[in-house]
Amino acid sequence: LLYSLICGGLWLFIKNLTEIQHILNVVENSHWQWVVIGMVCQAGYFSGYAFLYQDTFRQMGVEVDWRHIFPLTFTTLFVTLLAPFGGAGLAMYVDDANQNGKSGFKTALGVLLGTFIFLLTFSCVLAGGLFILHRENALQPHEIFASFVVFAIVIGTVLLLWLGARHETFLHHLFTGIFHIYNNTMKHIRQQWMLKPDWIPDKEQAVRIAGKQ
Repeated sequence: LLYSLICGGLWLFIKNLTEIQHILNVVENSHWQWVVIGMVCQAGYFSGYAFLYQDTFRQMGVEVDWRHIFPLTFTTLFVTLLAPFGGAGLAMYVDDANQNGKSGFKTALGVLLGTFIFLLTFSCVLAGGLFILHRENALQPHEIFASFVVFAIVIGTVLLLWLGARHETFLHHLFTGIFHIYNNTMKHIRQQWMLKPDWIPDKEQAVRIAGKQ
């Protein structure tokens, strides 16, 4: 895996060599004060990103030192850059927790909650950007569709957490329905990847804990 990441990093470097050269040219011809401000802002972003997940982990009962999670944040972002689908980068937090004898289940809850908070914050910025683009008559259909997907994820997660905190019985019925629909569908396709009966209480417990937090 390490060699694969190194090869992936070299591939990204070679693929974006022209863009890197453009960035270096911009930096070379820029005022150093603005370059320093940009670097400080970027460092603040990474620090805030690490603090976000440190706090959500703590809310779930997993104590992680910031000095440990800060370099791990760069690893997750790098892996996400190489494999942007499936949350591969965020899974690094869970893997690190398992290797250090901490609860991978609670860490996964913290990752999901932190990702939701990140998307919720981003959706506020996105709404402002959409308003400006609409006012300038520069809003494109694909931008509307992509924004709709983000808003749908955020709203769906809010509803799910609210159900976990306020309506546990309805949440149980909801997951039971998903369980039966998924398994009945998979029976007509293949015998693998069928949800086990204990998926319902595990999933319900996860959403309930996160919702109450």
